[in-house]
Amino acid sequence: MRYGIPLLKDRVSPRCTIADSVMLVSYAHGRLESHRVIHLESGAWTGLIQLLLENQVDTVVAGGINRETRQMLTSYGLEIVDNVACSADELLEAVAHGRLHPGYGFSERPIDKKMTSPIPADSTDDKRQETSSAPEPWETQDGKLVRFDCLSCTDRVCLRGEVCYPAAMESYRETAKEHKAVLEAARDISCEEDRKLCRVAELVYFCLGMKFKRLGVAFCLDLTEPAGILVGLLRRFFDVFPVCCKVGGIPVTDPLIKGDEHRDENPLSGIACNPVGQAEVLNRLGTDINIIVGLCMGVDSLFTQASLAPVTTLFVKDKSLVNNPIGAIYSDYYLHEVTRAPASENVHDS
Repeated sequence: MRYGIPLLKDRVSPRCTIADSVMLVSYAHGRLESHRVIHLESGAWTGLIQLLLENQVDTVVAGGINRETRQMLTSYGLEIVDNVACSADELLEAVAHGRLHPGYGFSERPIDKKMTSPIPADSTDDKRQETSSAPEPWETQDGKLVRFDCLSCTDRVCLRGEVCYPAAMESYRETAKEHKAVLEAARDISCEEDRKLCRVAELVYFCLGMKFKRLGVAFCLDLTEPAGILVGLLRRFFDVFPVCCKVGGIPVTDPLIKGDEHRDENPLSGIACNPVGQAEVLNRLGTDINIIVGLCMGVDSLFTQASLAPVTTLFVKDKSLVNNPIGAIYSDYYLHEVTRAPASENVHDS
């Protein structure tokens, strides 16, 4: 058995189509015969396929693999072991002891290949059929947009590929070329049909797809531990620069800051959050993308505004709901109590 394993740095590449080297492993008669790593001068996927065929590879070991790539490999008679996440050394160990299976690195048992797609075959239903009498979900006055509410729309022509609001289509056409790479990378992730990706995996895939090298992590002091774990993971594939919200060490007694009256016994509460400073550090480092990890409400908006690189939020801090803010929306309070409350009753606490 001959294995071909696309690598990124010293690990199985999360996307098999994105690799800087390939490890060739020969395994026969119950033992590991040989292995070698060949560096790829160009990241072209076609060149990698040619290398696999020239070396008579039987099985490709991959991280993520999309439908088109899977069909291409199987058309050449190659078998695929996918959803693998480990280092090259760990993979050799797994092959040598016969433990390699789809999902290796995530679970001890093989992953069930019969996984349902997160995207339904038909995104429309009977309720989304065109209704000629349905009012527009938007309204203008004197040429100015004054109302827009997609939730009130009963027509949903946009889901049939029809223009619902002309200005939105015009703005898309004006910026389509500029945003083409981002939209394609995002769609590549959202259209994964063989498995459901967690948000962290989506981040890695997106950065690989965009060919990002330098990642900034703007984290809140309260989330230092998860930030550290995240940075350790991302450093497997990227150069990562974590910057704390307290960077600069600005005391709340600074004349430009009003807030000393809110200090408590925690000495760290006397140091102000500095989102603009965080952004400035990462701007000077020339990051390709900046990742928000738990920045406080409002502070995150200032960081996003000051960042020169695009920004994405990965972890959100929620002190009462174990960093799961969406849980509030699905609580009994919002689902039942508020809707049952008399119109004259005032709700004071959310």
